[in-house]
Amino acid sequence: MKTAERIFTRGGTKYRIRAEYGLRKIGDQAPYFSITGEIDRQARNGRWVEDCGGCIHGEIAKLFPKLRPLIRWHLCSKKGPMHYLANSKYWFGVGEYSERNLDYFKSTCVYGAVEGDTEFDLENADWPAVETWLVERFPGLLDKFQEELREFGVS
Repeated sequence: MKTAERIFTRGGTKYRIRAEYGLRKIGDQAPYFSITGEIDRQARNGRWVEDCGGCIHGEIAKLFPKLRPLIRWHLCSKKGPMHYLANSKYWFGVGEYSERNLDYFKSTCVYGAVEGDTEFDLENADWPAVETWLVERFPGLLDKFQEELREFGVS
């Protein structure tokens, strides 16, 4: 895992943010990419006190702009994004309990990572067409994932 750290001031209070990114492995599962962070606040006595942490991608993107491209790969393994087709299907609005939410859909399938993504008309496509598109773009998505991890020295 790699770590980036910086100190910043907001509203007169000093904070320290640490972003940790790289491949994680839990038990027998395949390694997956993770980018998370924690923010500590400096108390009046000078000690650092935990303020927040976890999947704080907004703060990481704001304070470490060079890491911004990695955020889209959070929870992606060398086998692809977590539950690539199932989660994409859910957010595309297929199923009894799901409603179409294209923003979450795009996040789930890492829309925009593969050349030609923006040429596919998501707004007017039905699920069978979307599923075919997802399957066809998958090899390119894996290639882009590996390429970007290498650019950041993550392997």
